[in-house]
Amino acid sequence: MGHRNKTDPFGAGHPAESVSMKVVKRVATASDREASQLPPLYDTIDPGALDALVDSAAAGPSSLALRFEYEGYLITVDGSESVSVERRTE
Repeated sequence: MGHRNKTDPFGAGHPAESVSMKVVKRVATASDREASQLPPLYDTIDPGALDALVDSAAAGPSSLALRFEYEGYLITVDGSESVSVERRTE
């Protein structure tokens, strides 16, 4: 599998969605809010660093698994750019 063009992975003028944006959108959906109603992701984790880390892991074989909490949800991101969101329970 070759390196994916991050600005046009489908060859049809569609920009790739960053992992940090996926996190925000998935938490918004899970919490039944608009993304604009959530606090900035950078209050929890550096979005640029998150995207760069996942991009570098996606470029080759990786066992990356990153977990952090955002807005009461446990976020898990892996090297294949998969994002899972689970509600935290006390």
